[in-house]
Amino acid sequence: MAKKEDSEKTKAELIKEIEELRERVKELENPRDELTGLYNWIHFLTISEREFERALRYKRPMSLILLDIDNLKGINRDYTRKCGDQILIEVTKRCKANIRELDYIGCYEGGKFTLLFVETDKLNAKKAGERIRKVIASSPVSTDKGPVKVTVSIGIADRTTEIADISSLLEKADEALFLAKDRGRNCVQISGT
Repeated sequence: MAKKEDSEKTKAELIKEIEELRERVKELENPRDELTGLYNWIHFLTISEREFERALRYKRPMSLILLDIDNLKGINRDYTRKCGDQILIEVTKRCKANIRELDYIGCYEGGKFTLLFVETDKLNAKKAGERIRKVIASSPVSTDKGPVKVTVSIGIADRTTEIADISSLLEKADEALFLAKDRGRNCVQISGT
């Protein structure tokens, strides 16, 4: 009897693994998030790694912003997931309208976005981050449930000599984002300040 249970368990694990692999292939085949049209995390990471190596090679500035929609889980809970999706779409539009064509924006996880600013030091990235933060907070987002006030918290890190790769840069931006949230949300925080 135990052998049959082990066999069944193995089948269930294999089925789960196959489903996970199918999802991964789907992400690799389609570099865009279905809801927002932004680059998915895998594609954004590929671009970021390439840009990081270029900035390193030519000793050029580069900054990364990690942007998180404040209280998106609460919005989804209080207003519905559809309302949360409408907010994600509108935040995407407002972000895209406030970055240069040579910069990149992608989905990270949940209500988080990553923005890569090439040829941009941390002070200019902060200016861009403040502009984006203000435009998002300036007017409520129209949803099926009525207007919803939305704010974002932003963490910024720039390529420095002690940052060896894009993962380290993302880690520094995440630390800055944590500080922005800790300081009351709806603000911009630069790593190391």
